This record gives sequence, C-alpha cells and structure tokens, in this order.
Amino acid sequence: RKYAEHIGVSEGAVRKAILTGKFVEGYDSTTKKINPVEAQKNTWVKAQEVPRPKAGVSRAKVIEKTKVDKSPRPPKDKPEEPDYEAIEDFETDELIKRLKIYPGMPAHDAMRINEIIDAALNRKKLEEAEGILVRRDKVERALFVLGSELKKALFNMPQRIVRDIMAANTEVEALNVFNTELTQILETYGNLQFK
Repeated sequence: RKYAEHIGVSEGAVRKAILTGKFVEGYDSTTKKINPVEAQKNTWVKAQEVPRPKAGVSRAKVIEKTKVDKSPRPPKDKPEEPDYEAIEDFETDELIKRLKIYPGMPAHDAMRINEIIDAALNRKKLEEAEGILVRRDKVERALFVLGSELKKALFNMPQRIVRDIMAANTEVEALNVFNTELTQILETYGNLQFK
C-alpha cells in the first residue's frame, strides 16, 4: 500500500502487476516486500510514473513535466535548427538524415521532427502503393528476369536463322537476315513494360 501511494497508483494495481508477473524486479516473493530502489528499474513502475495528458493539455507540456534524468547533454556538434520551410525540397532518406533527435532537445521540437519523419515515411508508403515508387528488390528481380530472357533469346538466335543465312545468295543478304533477327529481339525486350 505504501509503495502504491509512493508511485501514485492503487494498491490493487500493484498487487495485480505482481500476480501477472509484470512487477518482478524489486519484489521479494519470500518476504512479500518491495524494495523501492530496486523497483525503480522495473518497466511496469516506469510506465506508471509517466504522467497521462488531461483534456486540453498538449503532449509536449506533459513530457516537459516528466521526471527525466538531466545527465544527457546536447551533443557538442549540436545540429543547427532545421529550416522547416525547405523540408519539402528533400527526399525522404535525406530528410531522415538531416532531422536528428538528440538528448536534451525540447520535447515539442522532438515531437515536431518525429511527426515530419512519420509524414515523410507515410508519403513513401503511399507512393509505393500507387506504383510511383518501386521497391529496389522488385526492380532487381524484374531486371534479372528480363536479363535472363534476353540472354536466352540471344543464345537461341543462331538456331533460328542459320538456315536462312546458309540459303542467302550474298553476304549482304546474310547480314540483313542477322540484323533483322537481332533488331526484332532488341525491340521485343526493349519495349517491355514493368508489371
């Protein structure tokens, strides 16, 4: 009961967490006592200490009031403030590299960057669903199939034209047979549409 009051939850919530196995660290099952120092390492306890936003209160303000270890400092080479106006000019991958969240960053800035990156990733997924953007592995697979078919067609070409070349009366006529067949193969495989 004392520990439940200490972390601001009901006694029943603590007992239920112990019974369901969510509260392990800091609880001694033989003595049925809680060690408050050890219990702070418990993920369930950490989750209970996160303040819940009330209606009309922004998440950024709630996060700002959360007890946070102040030891992390912004990096010495702190990235310069991103130019939010120029963001639409960047590709998604470049955007993710440019917008960094670092320890000590104000919560509202971190949330803004997170939402921008989420929006960029969602745009990428939408473009993929619409067929505007194609996954690299699909392109590589399609190119491999195309290359294999082109290779087969080129290797089979002599079998298809050997009689026509042998029946040709002149060298020019034989070259025309060869060039016609090669042009037909290249046009066939050069005009394929990606599906």
